[in-house]
Amino acid sequence: MNSTESAKAEAKAQAVHDFFDQELMPLATRFKAAGRPLFATAADDAVTSYFSARARTVMGRDDFILKGVGSPAAFAQALRDHWQRSRFPEMVTLGATLGTLAELLRGEPEKDEALSPFMYVMF
Repeated sequence: MNSTESAKAEAKAQAVHDFFDQELMPLATRFKAAGRPLFATAADDAVTSYFSARARTVMGRDDFILKGVGSPAAFAQALRDHWQRSRFPEMVTLGATLGTLAELLRGEPEKDEALSPFMYVMF
């Protein structure tokens, strides 16, 4: 790795650390202080059963199709839409930064280079 790549990797790591320290952890702390954990950390004695009957018991073709997004901006919007409908709408504020991180951390496009003759190609 050359110095430019090293600097880019360091900037990416710092951006993730900054997001964690400046946005994610303060939000989690507010949820915890308000008694609103993101998920249960212990069994609830008031709940008689955690079993829930499924309305649909057979999977179809659409269940195996991965529905992705076309861009980091679309990813950010999908997160904001999801969180707006969730029981944690305060998380909507994380969408913009996560979209920026998705763009920053996006991998480089694959180069169309010749493979070594010793490489077995499976597809």
